[in-house]
Amino acid sequence: MTDIPVSPDTCTFLRSDGSPCPGTVEGEANLCFWHDPKASKETDEVRRQLEAWADTGESMQGFILRYGWLEGLRLSNRPSTDMRDANLFKANLQGASLYKLNLSGADLSKADLAGANLNEAQLSSAKLLGANFDGTRLERVEWGGPCVNEMQALEARREGRREDARAAFEEAEEIYRILRRAYDGAGRFEKAGEFFRREMTMRRMLMPRWSGARFWSKLVDVFCAYGESPPRVILSAMVINIVVACVFFLSGVNGPDGVLRLDLEAGLWANVEVYLNCLLQRRHLHHAGLRRDHAGDAVHQASGVDACLRRRFHDGHVRRRLRQEDDPWLRGLGFRLSVSASSPSCWRCRRRRKV
Repeated sequence: MTDIPVSPDTCTFLRSDGSPCPGTVEGEANLCFWHDPKASKETDEVRRQLEAWADTGESMQGFILRYGWLEGLRLSNRPSTDMRDANLFKANLQGASLYKLNLSGADLSKADLAGANLNEAQLSSAKLLGANFDGTRLERVEWGGPCVNEMQALEARREGRREDARAAFEEAEEIYRILRRAYDGAGRFEKAGEFFRREMTMRRMLMPRWSGARFWSKLVDVFCAYGESPPRVILSAMVINIVVACVFFLSGVNGPDGVLRLDLEAGLWANVEVYLNCLLQRRHLHHAGLRRDHAGDAVHQASGVDACLRRRFHDGHVRRRLRQEDDPWLRGLGFRLSVSASSPSCWRCRRRRKV
């Protein structure tokens, strides 16, 4: 690539593609008005001058607009929409129209963007700490990946600079909180949930590494993404159900015809059927201490109480039956419970009836 000749009166700033800025040098720094950090942008003429520059189609990359008075700026639908790496620190951009503007890498720290239009703007790697997004339109904005402060925090942590990493994590948490509130106020709850999850992740990074709070926060993130991912909640419930069924399948569970568990001597399909019974918990009410009688009249406990234990059964069957009748959960199972003071399976009750 051949070097483009630069006039002595031309700005010495070079863009990312190597082309020079065509602005006229002003001052002693061999820089144009837009790239000169000492040139004041706190005048009413700056907004009109910037709009006129955008009409020429020239890039606005690297413009230094610190503290600029740019209220009501109109840069949408202009020939030039490139404002990468611009410095807009504490710039007044209230009500500005920045539709489809490329602000990648720009410094928008503490900029006032209240009521501005940033629809479909590109803000990847932009510095957003302290920016005001009250009433800002943020439809289909390209935020890129993690914010700059989060990447700085991860780098500092890898290098062992704990204090710098902690400060950067706090700044990243604040940025995600600002964006979450902006989307929440605009009614974009799905996008607000995405930034809420990032905010909670930064908060987790600030916790001690091996603390119980951090472990619990990570567990909540894995299972439900801090409540912002319904598919993950359903998937986690399915995984837990399958794991518990495997435990029952290996350890054994009381069934209507005996203990159900893995039997290596049985066939494949027999074990599959047993596993499905454990998974679906079909007719396995023995863990609740109940089993439905085929006649629908007698319900007895199966947790160690057997018909052969006659004395224990007679002493407690009336109290159990009354307790089952008063239990709303058991009534919801649809069993027809009898409140009879006698039981046909109790030998003492049978003996009393004979007498």
